[in-house]
Amino acid sequence: MSRTRATPARRTSDFFPPCTCPTAVGAVGGCAGQWRRFALDPNATQVPLLYSHGGGARAAFNWAVARVKANWEQREAEASYGLGEEEVTPWRGWSLPALRKAYNAATHSDPRFALGF
Repeated sequence: MSRTRATPARRTSDFFPPCTCPTAVGAVGGCAGQWRRFALDPNATQVPLLYSHGGGARAAFNWAVARVKANWEQREAEASYGLGEEEVTPWRGWSLPALRKAYNAATHSDPRFALGF
């Protein structure tokens, strides 16, 4: 009767090299926030999709920056008129969930985000 040995379970350290950062000495699985670089090799049909994804992400970022900046400047202008805190435009939420919710709502009503086809 022959016995076969069970394959040992793989450890996290088998997949990631040990972290060498002075702030995370001995951390298993590398540093939190350590990024991996890898090359993409898209084919001819994937290249426009990658560019489209980057453009869409940039448009969303620019929209969020403009929204927060407009609210900030409006409040600043109203404060210069001598209005009190209760009279000025209320702060808009600028956390990630609040901006994401507002952006999703804006994509349905803002003509800048209308589909071009």
